[in-house]
Amino acid sequence: MRRFYINPKNIDESRAILTGSEAHHLRVVLRLGTGEKIELFDGTGAVYLAVVQDVGKKEILLQTISKQLTDEGGPSVHFAQALLKGKKMDFLIQKATELGIESIHPFTSQHCAAQPSYDKTKRWEKISLEACKQCGRSKPLTCYPVCDLSQVLKKGNSHDTKLIFWEKEKAALDHLLHAPGQSIFMLIGPEGGFSDSEVESALQQNFQPISLGKRILRAETAAFCAMSIVQYLLGNLNHGEKSI
Repeated sequence: MRRFYINPKNIDESRAILTGSEAHHLRVVLRLGTGEKIELFDGTGAVYLAVVQDVGKKEILLQTISKQLTDEGGPSVHFAQALLKGKKMDFLIQKATELGIESIHPFTSQHCAAQPSYDKTKRWEKISLEACKQCGRSKPLTCYPVCDLSQVLKKGNSHDTKLIFWEKEKAALDHLLHAPGQSIFMLIGPEGGFSDSEVESALQQNFQPISLGKRILRAETAAFCAMSIVQYLLGNLNHGEKSI
């Protein structure tokens, strides 16, 4: 069934109005007509089954048939990633959304090859919404503006478990997640890795250093690997979301 994002202001339990690019996609690209059933999600956890009633040039009128509130359950995972070059950050936002990461915190560090040229938060939010349409997630991840490493380390204080992935560490990940609490904050460095002084700063803030094995991974590979392993160990890759 086709899936569309709708602004929560444009939907209630009886009717909905689809506008903008989503309406264009339904009408022009997919050429769906009256009577077609589609799924709508509003980004707050609500998912609707709806049927197309009228296809206009600028908006689509729909009747909502049912509403379901969803909750992914399990500990929430929050991901801090040093800025990467090119479109690698776009890729990570997409994959983090697919893997159920709650929020992403981009930051700059000593060895970052990429520097923020402009605020890409809106772009990343759009990428996350598009990924939600594809993967069936009901809420996009929260994208925070770029900050520096010292600010990111402070953000970790509001989470139960704080991890920093470091190529010089030998401790494995699995033994740290037996009692992780309800919120995990993960830190991954840039292409050039963390400096020793940056790792020391993280350790002083009670981050736990973790290894991803004996191989030196590219930053984007390490990020994807870390997200996947943590979500698996937490049981967050089990099938389906919970209805509430």
